[in-house]
Amino acid sequence: MKLCQIALILGMIIFLIGCGAPNDNDTSQSKPDNTHFQKITTTGTMSQSIANQAKEKLKKRESITAIYAINTDKKLLIAFEIKHHKRFQLDSIRKNVRKQMNKRFPDYKVNVSIDKRIVLDLKQLEKTIAKDKLSKKELKKKAKQEIKLMKDKT
Repeated sequence: MKLCQIALILGMIIFLIGCGAPNDNDTSQSKPDNTHFQKITTTGTMSQSIANQAKEKLKKRESITAIYAINTDKKLLIAFEIKHHKRFQLDSIRKNVRKQMNKRFPDYKVNVSIDKRIVLDLKQLEKTIAKDKLSKKELKKKAKQEIKLMKDKT
């Protein structure tokens, strides 16, 4: 009998502690922006304003945690990471992003990837572009290589 009462009291204490934990629906706090997003500023090579606009648009999506994008004259490459629990919706998220970007930038050939290798490559390319260590011709060559990798993965 005593053991049963102790177990009941412990169970109630654990239940009450669990009920007091903060939840995700708490509106008293503003939601922090956890999306990794950095605008690319360039002085010479090639304007990355289209890539920056795409990032700005995509950072509003709740499921995306990091966005990397570059653009050439007619191509826009976007790679992003998503929250782990959204992995089951991977294809639909990628298709929706591609559709949204094609609609927003009809003059550009949009390439979207969620592959980790492409994400890392675009991250490195962004850094190189920001340091102005890449000519326009080299940027086009690198973009072409990334597009080839994207198509090989799909």
